[in-house]
Amino acid sequence: MKKNELFYIIGIIILNFITLSGVSNIITIDSKIHYALYALALVLMILKIVKSKYEKKHILYMALIGLISIYTSFKTNDFMFITNFIVMIAIVDVDVKKVIKADLIMKLIFLSLHTIIYFYDYILDYSKIVPHLFRSSTISVRHALYFTHPNTTASIIIWLIIDWIYITKNKKRAIIISTIVFTLYSIFIYSRTAIIIYIIFLLLLYLLKHKKFTKITNFLEKKLFLVMICVNCLTLFISNFMKNPLIVKLDRLLSRRLYYTNKAIQLFGFHIFGNKIGNVLINNNLIVDNFYTRAFITYGFIILVVIAFLYYCTEKKEKNVIDRAILIIFPLYLFNELFPINIARSISLLIIANIIFNNKEEIKNES
Repeated sequence: MKKNELFYIIGIIILNFITLSGVSNIITIDSKIHYALYALALVLMILKIVKSKYEKKHILYMALIGLISIYTSFKTNDFMFITNFIVMIAIVDVDVKKVIKADLIMKLIFLSLHTIIYFYDYILDYSKIVPHLFRSSTISVRHALYFTHPNTTASIIIWLIIDWIYITKNKKRAIIISTIVFTLYSIFIYSRTAIIIYIIFLLLLYLLKHKKFTKITNFLEKKLFLVMICVNCLTLFISNFMKNPLIVKLDRLLSRRLYYTNKAIQLFGFHIFGNKIGNVLINNNLIVDNFYTRAFITYGFIILVVIAFLYYCTEKKEKNVIDRAILIIFPLYLFNELFPINIARSISLLIIANIIFNNKEEIKNES
């Protein structure tokens, strides 16, 4: 392994550790250690960038996206966007499979530890887990396995499974074992979003292998992100009619997301660039876990433009089946969860960066 590649992988491992410990009720780290590790990870990534060579066509939009990321991070006081940007441009000449293996190992370690400790207490000392149980209208009890929320646990499992399927090159054995594992965890966690996304992911793995579905999958790969922005605008419009019985039923089906969306827009309005909202959402008991709505009220609409541009940059590049499946499920997952937009939680942005910087131009047969 090259030294520069090693810098990158160590940086990813550190960022994974910081992020996963941040959603754990078992493994926690002091804030000073957190910031020291974060600084070390960024230094390693920057060293990798300094040693990398970039094509001229990449440098201009890297500079522009970098400025937007820096501005957004400082304006919102959320440095996720700077981190995402640095990690994405540092991936040049890095073997993405090695990065995904590192991501898989970290997630597997955390999930295994939490599963063992949680079910030990579940069997031998149930009173310990009672404060960590979650109630919902659809199922009496949901388990987060000592993570901060069942949906967070489900997201960790989903992206761990995707990591493994990616590394094993979409082998049937890996898919079968993954599906059994996911089903067993889902009995306790029960995340509707995760279940739907996983089913769609498996369906995509099938569709993308068959040429008769090419038109559909090409459309989804290239246009779904834009479609989801439009869908979200529609939900924002619908949320203005909360007195309508049909809208109320739809809102209940969506776990009151329409109501929360409407309240959030009333409070903060629309913003093209970043907008600092601090703890206002938490203080007002508003759950806004839809990334598109978050972009409107705090991250800025410009972030959606940046992601749409990144999708455009992937269009003419070579991609494998799992690359394409990830490009399709990413916009869907963002509709209900913020988890995938963090590069240390999900490999979505890593895959996009790898396609842009490391994959060759797609050669199309003229016939």
